[in-house]
Amino acid sequence: MRVIEYQIENYMKVRLLGVKLKGRITQITGKNGQGKTSGVRALFDALRGKRSQPEMPVRKGAERARIWAGLGEEKIDLHLRLTVLPNGSRTLSLETDKGVKVDRPQDVLDKLMQDMPGDPLEFMKMPAKQQAEILRGLVKVDVDFDALNKDNACDYEERTEINKQIRRLEAETQSMVVQDGLPKEKLDESEIRAKMGAATETNARARDLDRAKQDAYVELTNARFKVSQKGDAIARTKRELEEAEKKVRGLRASVGILQKEQGALSEAVKPLQEKHEAMPAGELIDVSALSAELDRIQVTNREIDRAAKAAGLRKDLDAERVKANKLTRAMEEREEQKRAAMAKAKMPVDGMTFDENAVLFKGIPLTQLGEAEQLRVCCQVFMSGKSELRILPIWHGEALDEDNLKMLEALCEENDFHILMARVDSSGKVGIVMEDGEGHEAE
Repeated sequence: MRVIEYQIENYMKVRLLGVKLKGRITQITGKNGQGKTSGVRALFDALRGKRSQPEMPVRKGAERARIWAGLGEEKIDLHLRLTVLPNGSRTLSLETDKGVKVDRPQDVLDKLMQDMPGDPLEFMKMPAKQQAEILRGLVKVDVDFDALNKDNACDYEERTEINKQIRRLEAETQSMVVQDGLPKEKLDESEIRAKMGAATETNARARDLDRAKQDAYVELTNARFKVSQKGDAIARTKRELEEAEKKVRGLRASVGILQKEQGALSEAVKPLQEKHEAMPAGELIDVSALSAELDRIQVTNREIDRAAKAAGLRKDLDAERVKANKLTRAMEEREEQKRAAMAKAKMPVDGMTFDENAVLFKGIPLTQLGEAEQLRVCCQVFMSGKSELRILPIWHGEALDEDNLKMLEALCEENDFHILMARVDSSGKVGIVMEDGEGHEAE
């Protein structure tokens, strides 16, 4: 099916335009700003529906825009009528040539235009990766690329976290220096600790005895000091006696008293002396050897703990590496699935292949081909789609020379296609000429 003719009123920059598609290429020409691109776009906006409609579809100052198109093979079999208001609301209808209205007209148009391609010149200007995405949408591939890419993205993120863990474990493992020849099991500290405890208790008792003996010695020394003091007093008294014979009687009496007191204190000293001599002295136990042995055991046990931790880290490291390798294999398998699916896909052009990053023609990236060859390949790609409506738009065709136009015409003839092209031309002698939003046949 093809577009035989169409008419536009007040759509974007077009005031009034009627187009009959003749031959294989119909050109809408004129100077810049006259409505050429609007004249091409209006038809495709009407065919593609609301999703393609611009933000301000109605020409400024007009009450509404109207588009009519006649579709068919040799004659008009379907009439497309579209009315658009300034607020964007639209009324679409499809009627047969006998006046019968078609139900769900946009669904019918969508079916006619499935895989409807765009402008091959615009496709040529796209980045290589975007070209590959569009081609993937046109070519039947028996795997879900988006699902595979999503799974790969998840696995990549998980593998990244695992690799961080691997690097941490590697660094921690390398930083741990473990002694050679360590026992397999930790040494028993309890016996040494028990001996240390018993020795500590014995030493505490010995120190208590020493303190008690010292206290008794202090008490004995005090008593002896007091005895000595009394002796000094006697000596002083005797001297006083010699100096003061007049006081002899009194002093003798004092001497007698003092002698009695001294005798009593001497008697009190005896049991204290006996008590001091009878008390046992404390005997300290030397625990330095036990302490050294405990230190040795504790050092060994710490090394055994370090060795066990290092073994655990190595085990964790091996497990993380296994997980990372498993994720890598899964991602590689998905990439192989995509490569195999793309290799099996039926290409629209012989010699064409593609991957996720670029479209290739005979092994060369499409973007690196000569301009004429790029144009030919891109047109062949777009003409290979399932669209029943055999028409392509070219929004800006002024860059095409006569050779390009002849090649496009030959491709259209070969593939039963029509090209509707907007092109800057100031001669007024090519195609349908636009002036101030209105179109007329070239002179």
